Amino acid sequence: MPDASKRRSGTIAIVLRQSIPVFFTPQERGAPKLAWSVQHGGGKVTVTAKNTGDRRVRISRLQVGAGKNAVSFGKGLVGYALAGSTMSWTRPAPAGFGGGPVKISAHSDNGPINATVAATPGR
Repeated sequence: MPDASKRRSGTIAIVLRQSIPVFFTPQERGAPKLAWSVQHGGGKVTVTAKNTGDRRVRISRLQVGAGKNAVSFGKGLVGYALAGSTMSWTRPAPAGFGGGPVKISAHSDNGPINATVAATPGR
């Protein structure tokens, strides 16, 4: 926040925060290997990407669909699944979401992502 002691009449103070991720990876590392899972319950849906590969993956435009219900996690970057780690995203889900196969679609720095998984009831 702007320093209140330096406030002057007729001026506007703007605070800007910029975050730029930086990754260092040796060239000989293998590709990311993603395993997806979806949990639903309590009016929410959680999508999890487990990356067992040797390289991080950038995920954007993440969307899940179950029957006629679809949940978007945003049109831009949703995050990264780092090598050997797990990343999850949670959003409100429409009534009746789940109960069958769920289609996952997204974009990565390696191209499109398309997967189908069984949704499991969550907490």
